[in-house]
Amino acid sequence: MACRKGQMKVFLFILHFLFLQEVTGCSVIRKNPDLGNCNCNSNIKLFTQEDIRNNAGGKYLGDHRAWSPIVEAQDDCSVTVTCKPVPGVSSFFTVLFRGYGPPIYINRVVANETTFVERPQPRSINTFECKWYSGAYEWFYFDEHVRHAAFACVADSNSCACPQIAYKALDVLIENLIPSASDQCGFLRASCPNKDEVPYLRSPHTLPIQSGNGRHVWVSDWRRFEDLLCVKNGTTFDWYFGNLKLEGQITVECDSNRAIFQADAAAPCGVFKDIEHIDDLYQNKIGYFADAEFGINYWIPSDEFEMKCDDGYRPVVFSPNNDPIESPSLIRCA
Repeated sequence: MACRKGQMKVFLFILHFLFLQEVTGCSVIRKNPDLGNCNCNSNIKLFTQEDIRNNAGGKYLGDHRAWSPIVEAQDDCSVTVTCKPVPGVSSFFTVLFRGYGPPIYINRVVANETTFVERPQPRSINTFECKWYSGAYEWFYFDEHVRHAAFACVADSNSCACPQIAYKALDVLIENLIPSASDQCGFLRASCPNKDEVPYLRSPHTLPIQSGNGRHVWVSDWRRFEDLLCVKNGTTFDWYFGNLKLEGQITVECDSNRAIFQADAAAPCGVFKDIEHIDDLYQNKIGYFADAEFGINYWIPSDEFEMKCDDGYRPVVFSPNNDPIESPSLIRCA
């Protein structure tokens, strides 16, 4: 009996040893971000909620739940990002944060359905490129240098806590894009009974906002307000549209482009208004251009066009929600 007991001890030890060996041999520690042999392989970070709170442009999202996406790059530096749902969250954004400027919303998932693009995740970012710049390899997004690039998944779970968006049922048509999304009260599209008008999102302190058709559907009377996000800040909830805070009562109303901007839209993205005087920049961010001299614009807006100016002048794009963009090489409605 003593001998058998001793054998059992040895046998159990061997089984335990083999079990540990098997688990160790099958486990994989995945590098994230995994940028492979990309020359910018050390220039992307993953943001936590605390990182977001300390980010100058994105701190308004600091009270939203955040977690790390899976970021991968091929040897040619083409980047893909995947945000997987976490318990209790089925609607969220994939967000690119920068060391300067507001965050860039790369992808949106509502009720586990990708909405910004037709393909499911991972989200490919063809316009996010690694380039040689000032003696080092740096990331660029749409040819703009991105300092201190970082990605995060940010929860979009507060939609029904924001003030209800108002509209007159006879004047504008409103539809919920995904009725099954119980956590979304502002994921909508709108259309106008009068086909000479388009739906505008309005708030008392901002310019009227026109949105596109979404998903590259160029011919449609419907406008999708996919950039509308309800942001939690402590105990208050406010609507934001593309980093722009919309204060007061938010409404959807129909009107013509000419009545609003005294111009016609040359593309589904809306009116690209010419700026001829500083007064034309009302409610836009003007940066250090307050005393600038404005020249003549030489371009015809369309789905895609170049901005050209007289010698001594350079093109600048102004908007209410972003700092001025200087010398853009190409303007594209996408």
